[in-house]
Amino acid sequence: EEIYCKNLTEVLNFNGATAIDMSPIVGSVPLKKRIVNNSNPHPSALVHAMTADMILKMLPSILKKKQIL
Repeated sequence: EEIYCKNLTEVLNFNGATAIDMSPIVGSVPLKKRIVNNSNPHPSALVHAMTADMILKMLPSILKKKQIL
């Protein structure tokens, strides 16, 4: 998983996209609360909310770096 994320981040950055590593933030959340349920391993509403908060915090610096803001 770590190698996949590192490679994906490198590809995104190379192509001008910004990758946000959420693992330090959601890693402390118990697995049961990180996924929808045992049959659906997609991120839970909690993880989506945490991701949205991180994007909002990072957005001004991302836009400034891309000279959009």
